[in-house]
Amino acid sequence: GVIVYMLLSGAPPFGGRTDREILARVARAKLSFPSRLWGDVSPEARLFVARLLDRDVDRRLTAERALRERWIVDHNAVVAAGIGAGGATGAAAPSHDGPVVVAAAAEARAALSRRVL
Repeated sequence: GVIVYMLLSGAPPFGGRTDREILARVARAKLSFPSRLWGDVSPEARLFVARLLDRDVDRRLTAERALRERWIVDHNAVVAAGIGAGGATGAAAPSHDGPVVVAAAAEARAALSRRVL
């Protein structure tokens, strides 16, 4: 969850100036999605990250469940078809060991292109 958060926003979810401050924020687990970092990221991606970082272990997505989430499945289908933010990319189908990264990278690339253009 932390890695996907960072891939999509470019910042850690529980930042701080010192290790102690970071650990205190992790323990509180108050997750936020500041618009300056998340304004171009889809609501589906935000929900996915929130579910990965849920403090309640019984509600938190397992790795197996995360791979079946709609946001991941939809992005994998787009990448496998070779369609990205810039049209046909000719990209190879994603491997089974990295669909979260593929989905996060696709979302981040699209958000970045909207910010730059």
